Amino acid sequence: MSPDAQALAAANPNKVYRSEISVTKIKLAYGFKVVEVWLMAQLENLNRYAGVKNKMEFEQMEELARIIAIDYGYLRGAEILLFFHRLKKGAYGPLYGSVDPLLLANALCQYDNERQVVIARIQAEDEQKRLNEQREHSAKYAITREECERRKKLSRRKRFVELSHKKKISILKK
Repeated sequence: MSPDAQALAAANPNKVYRSEISVTKIKLAYGFKVVEVWLMAQLENLNRYAGVKNKMEFEQMEELARIIAIDYGYLRGAEILLFFHRLKKGAYGPLYGSVDPLLLANALCQYDNERQVVIARIQAEDEQKRLNEQREHSAKYAITREECERRKKLSRRKRFVELSHKKKISILKK
């Protein structure tokens, strides 16, 4: 996922939060170094994007990439892209003349707090949808108590008739 995918993530935030591929899953599949390089590509893209005098040094980007990979491994890859898009648009404040790793770490913490609220809302909506579907299913296939009792009686009669029929056959065979 190149930095170009940041706009795609921003255009589809609901898909972002429903994605299954976390940074940890990427680490397990491809290794820590791949995740680190991918995160550094996002940071370098931000470095080039920001119109500030003081850019992050390579070592700072490397360290911040490690921190993100370790401390935010539960974030989905698409969420990282969404975070960088929002960061670029100024959602977490201005950069004040430098791309500062501490400021970025703080912005990521803010994003994570927002994310938790959004995910809770999505889960509540999903649960409500599931309950509505369950109610619709129940309304469509539910029967009254009287109907249940009637079916039980019919079932008992049917079993009685079947048993009677089996007894007659067994008596006739003797």
